Amino acid sequence: MNNYSIITAGAWRSLVAHCNGVAGVGGSNPLAPTSYDTLFTLCSSFLHRQESSRQRRVVCAPLFILPLFLLLLIVGCGSEKSARQAFERGDYVTAYKLFRPRAEAGDLEAQNYLGVHYYLGLGVPRDWQRALQWYDKAAKQGDPGAQINYGLMFQNGYGTNPDIGAAFMWYYAAYRQGNATARRYMNSLAEDNLLSPNQIDYAKVRARQYIANPVVSEQGTEGSLFRTRPTTANY
Repeated sequence: MNNYSIITAGAWRSLVAHCNGVAGVGGSNPLAPTSYDTLFTLCSSFLHRQESSRQRRVVCAPLFILPLFLLLLIVGCGSEKSARQAFERGDYVTAYKLFRPRAEAGDLEAQNYLGVHYYLGLGVPRDWQRALQWYDKAAKQGDPGAQINYGLMFQNGYGTNPDIGAAFMWYYAAYRQGNATARRYMNSLAEDNLLSPNQIDYAKVRARQYIANPVVSEQGTEGSLFRTRPTTANY
């Protein structure tokens, strides 16, 4: 194995270890501040051992690019961790500032978090219209958490007119992706007989386009979820 292969494998192992750490698998991350310097030193040492300037240019170009690429990924991992950490410790202003650029770049988790920020007024003024906008972005791309939150907005009429059919549609999309909470919300609608079996089946058809990762199979009509209330005969 040549030096280029050793550097590449080692750098990859460092990146995996770092990302595991920021995801909560490991503890602190001593790799983050030293990975760039270590790779740069190894690259420079390798450069001086080459016999021709042409070889140096060809081989070292990717070695200089690699640390920069890794550094960008490390920064991304750290941002993801720090945004959630700030939110969990109640520093909502910081969390919002960290989630906002990620959300604008298309990150579904960050978009859902911004919806929560605006829905509850965490670090920003409460704004149900903006909450709806961010939930909409993430829900339509298949994020189950955002789909549940979006459904709740429709069920309760927060920032929009109440729409039980739309609420069920979003709950169902999340349920098909394995979200147990969504199933409970569907059952809450069932207990109140708020939709007919036909309305449920129509909501299911509408939901299919938003099911990004189906893990629960579709089994016929969902009308069986709905319990018929007992009636008292009048004599």
